[in-house]
Amino acid sequence: CLHPSSIVKYLTGSLRSANPLDLELPWISHQGIKYLERILSPSTVVREYGAGGSTLFFARRVRAVMTMENDELWVAKVNEAIQKHQLKNVQVHYHNPDLNDVDAFASSPFATSLLGCYADLTFIDSFDYDPPHPLRPILFRNIANRAKEGEYIVLDDSWRYPEIQSEFQKNMVYRAKGIGPARRTVTTTDFYKF
Repeated sequence: CLHPSSIVKYLTGSLRSANPLDLELPWISHQGIKYLERILSPSTVVREYGAGGSTLFFARRVRAVMTMENDELWVAKVNEAIQKHQLKNVQVHYHNPDLNDVDAFASSPFATSLLGCYADLTFIDSFDYDPPHPLRPILFRNIANRAKEGEYIVLDDSWRYPEIQSEFQKNMVYRAKGIGPARRTVTTTDFYKF
């Protein structure tokens, strides 16, 4: 899980900045970033839950990015970075759901408003509770139930969600485990293809 190339990237990038937005990278392992680079193309459309460095990373590589964020101050920072880099293929959506009401979250605009939009890849790296972490699995299932053939779903911090790993095992195509930009610990990101 500690690939030599990841250690070099970690030491030269992550220790300089604790902010993935500054690094313009997803907050996942370096191996996960490499895999993303392999499966993305200029025609890819990305649906994202949790804006940040990943938003800029995707915008530079794909046709369009739709991102959903729940933190109004963070939306302003992400929009500032998008404008600074003159990225024209990004739509940032803001909804602040009640994080204490899991049932209401499932039908909230945050969890549902992008579901009708076409996407080749959905990236789930938004907020979540301390254990038992119910929100990302809700997002994952909402998307998986509507996924078209060939669509990817990328779930970060996947070690927290063994029920997703078990339920969608036949769809898992890659597991990236290791250190990543601006992370102090090892993380796991799972890639599913439908």
